[in-house]
Amino acid sequence: MPGELKIVPLQESSADDFKNVFRIYNDSFPESIWSEKYFKNYFFHPKENPLSFMFKIDGEIVGFVFGKMLPRSNSFNISSLWVSKKHRHKYFGKKLIEAIIKAASKIKNIEEIYLHFREKNQLTAYYEKLSFTSDGIDTAYSNGDRRYRMSLTVNNNQ
Repeated sequence: MPGELKIVPLQESSADDFKNVFRIYNDSFPESIWSEKYFKNYFFHPKENPLSFMFKIDGEIVGFVFGKMLPRSNSFNISSLWVSKKHRHKYFGKKLIEAIIKAASKIKNIEEIYLHFREKNQLTAYYEKLSFTSDGIDTAYSNGDRRYRMSLTVNNNQ
């Protein structure tokens, strides 16, 4: 494996890294483009406990994950996971999910961590290996793709 590998909270990253993650997100998820204003608000809204991590190898962003608490709930939503194509199947996604689960589990009163994905992406088995359970189809995305939901119960005893 090349050079230095590190996982970094996105909120503590450089402005250039933040802009690169914004660009990568919009290029990689064309079905759900975010404005720059929405993207910044997502990461810096303190009441929603936003969490985000990225993997870098030799200064190159090779993956990221982010999520936040839903207002007036005990649920944390993992909204995005991305790993560059050349770095997939090397456990970066797993490490990013584990990092955000560990951090989210420390949030006071949290009971559940959940995520959604397009049913056509067939990610159920992947997330089951990370202890998520299937909640089935819960709705559809704006383009009509069916949205699959999976969740993880948190026992943080707080």
